[in-house]
Amino acid sequence: MRLQFAFAVIPLALLALAGCNDTAKGVEKDSKENVKAVETSSHNAADAFGEAGDAMKLTPQVKNAFLANPILNEDGNLIDVDTDGDHLYLKGHVKTAAMKEDAGQIAKKILTENKAKQTLKNDLVIK
Repeated sequence: MRLQFAFAVIPLALLALAGCNDTAKGVEKDSKENVKAVETSSHNAADAFGEAGDAMKLTPQVKNAFLANPILNEDGNLIDVDTDGDHLYLKGHVKTAAMKEDAGQIAKKILTENKAKQTLKNDLVIK
């Protein structure tokens, strides 16, 4: 009886080992695919974060440039700067058309210096 049991168990054990081998290969394959997926996701996330980071650094650079400009920083001017993935927006109001133009030129220069992909939307109102 024990001998029959052993002959029955050995093929099952061999099948189990073969299954484990296949499972191990499957796990290895899945792991490699998962690593590739994570790497792709990481690169995409880094690209998106890089673009968001670039947009986030443009706003303070432009604001600081306006603050450093004694004409644009005069009382009576109110310039708001916002940046998103596609545009850098100038909103608010300035006293003259020349000031609106100067603000636009300063913002364009910063976009160019940063090799930013955003385009300028100068929505400043003359007041």
